[in-house]
Amino acid sequence: MRMIKIILLSLTMMISTQVTGQSSGLSITGGLGTYDMSDFKYYHDVILDRMPVDVKAGKYFPAYTNFKINLLRKKSEKIRYGILYGYSTTGAHANYTDYSGYINFDQIVTAHQVGLNIYYSLVKVANIDISAYGDLKLSYINDEVNLLVKTNYYFNNSNIKFNAISPFAESGLEAIVNLKKASIGIEGGFLHDFSRVMDTDDALTADALVNMSATEEIQSGMSGLRVGLKAIFWLSQSP
Repeated sequence: MRMIKIILLSLTMMISTQVTGQSSGLSITGGLGTYDMSDFKYYHDVILDRMPVDVKAGKYFPAYTNFKINLLRKKSEKIRYGILYGYSTTGAHANYTDYSGYINFDQIVTAHQVGLNIYYSLVKVANIDISAYGDLKLSYINDEVNLLVKTNYYFNNSNIKFNAISPFAESGLEAIVNLKKASIGIEGGFLHDFSRVMDTDDALTADALVNMSATEEIQSGMSGLRVGLKAIFWLSQSP
């Protein structure tokens, strides 16, 4: 929570300085992201292997929510730059139920991102503009793990949280239609997570089913494709 408050405070301070100039705007992009998550998948399988029955993963870090809000400024007809806040989330779920009880295993991974970006116009025909973009972001990644095992003879409810701060870089293309005071279109590209080891502040007990071996490390690994619909609202424009 402390990291989220710092991120939101930083974004508020940047917003207050960004919108004062000419040709300033606000863009909102919402869509889906894919996620590599290879270490998280391995961790998920390790925990499932400890179960007394054959539990299969149901939802295995699928393509899911990706959101970005950007305060931007036009430097010229070719160049826009700005600051951004991004949010991404995905997760994994496994469940097993029979007459003697049930097992429920969930991971929910979220990433809060702040950073800088730049857009460069490649092609402009009439009111249609195609641009290349690049983002540099710092992300706070959180993984909440919950395992519930309940049978006629056994009960276990294990919870743990992992977190990391990792740099992200994203690049891709934007295609928009420029209207009088707004622009609408689509944006897509690839995000690279430079991957940091996930830490935990939780006290680990020797018999907790969600514990990893002391020699194991989980890397953040949120790299993947990003695509979304986009709207830009111009707050002020140059004469």
